[in-house]
Amino acid sequence: MYHASIFARFARLVSKSTGHPLVFALALASIFLRLATGPLFGFSDTWQLIMNTTTTIVTF
Repeated sequence: MYHASIFARFARLVSKSTGHPLVFALALASIFLRLATGPLFGFSDTWQLIMNTTTTIVTF
């Protein structure tokens, strides 16, 4: 009988959750939020730093 490793089970769980439509909708919402806030803050250096830091944290 085959028993999936802990990593395989973790990878499967991450794949299922990141592929969920709700996660996709959240990703789209974050893109629209970024598009909306850029002009409001004049695409300032601080705004860019916050956006880049947030993107990096979400990515990793």
